[in-house]
Amino acid sequence: MNNFVLKNLILKITRFKDLLFNIDNVLRLKTILLADKIYALTQDNKTLYREFIYAILAKNLSSKQRLIIIIGNLTFINKIIPITFINKLQKKELWLWISDESTNTSKIRLDFASHGMEGFFRLYYLYNEETIFTIGFTIAPGDIFGVLNKDVIFISNMQLIKNRKHQYQCAINNNSKTTPQRNLFYSLFGIAEKFKINHIVCVDAESQISNDKGLLSFQATYNDFMSTFNGVHYNNYFHLPLPYIEKDSNIVSSTHRRRNKIKRIFNNKIKNSACLSINKFF
Repeated sequence: MNNFVLKNLILKITRFKDLLFNIDNVLRLKTILLADKIYALTQDNKTLYREFIYAILAKNLSSKQRLIIIIGNLTFINKIIPITFINKLQKKELWLWISDESTNTSKIRLDFASHGMEGFFRLYYLYNEETIFTIGFTIAPGDIFGVLNKDVIFISNMQLIKNRKHQYQCAINNNSKTTPQRNLFYSLFGIAEKFKINHIVCVDAESQISNDKGLLSFQATYNDFMSTFNGVHYNNYFHLPLPYIEKDSNIVSSTHRRRNKIKRIFNNKIKNSACLSINKFF
């Protein structure tokens, strides 16, 4: 048995043991999985139940917290999201934004994640039909993270796809010098606005489950990026209240003011497009 298989076997045994001590929440999960919308969803994707049972989401979450997040996310879907919206997601056809360029097209799509290890939903940024960046997130109860909000957007994964650095830079050059990662974040702002969610929580580099070696690339993708939004960092998470308040243009140097204005208009266009795209289903 190789190390990878052994590591995953140990993980599943440990998680199963943890679940035995959270039987009440396991039963709550079973109940919500039998709700009409969720049952139909899991029947179409047989792996979802298994993946959610073993979902990790962040290193420092307890088994109980993970289960509560999963239950909260599925409850939100069952109560708030229309079946037509779910069907569109399953067909991978829910486009939140498409650039105006006739060539070198950029797109943002909302989808269900292929597995639940790092989030239930996933945003995909495509450049010329190639995925170059993704963000995985879940709708979670705010009290898990010590905030009063009933629901928060919990980001557990942000990732530049391997061997896509060139396409990433091309996307920046073709979209008002704004980055795909930031574009995806503004589409999240649009999602939050539609669902009346006013808080984002994001894992930091240290609590991201794939960062076993403390790589500097995770520092840039998570900590440095969230700092550009003035995210408040405590207890291994970044907190960002919504709606996001842009930096006052008067404190930006005159040299950069015009460029920042162009970027701001572009990003807000993405936010509004995301909100309108979802609004069609309500």
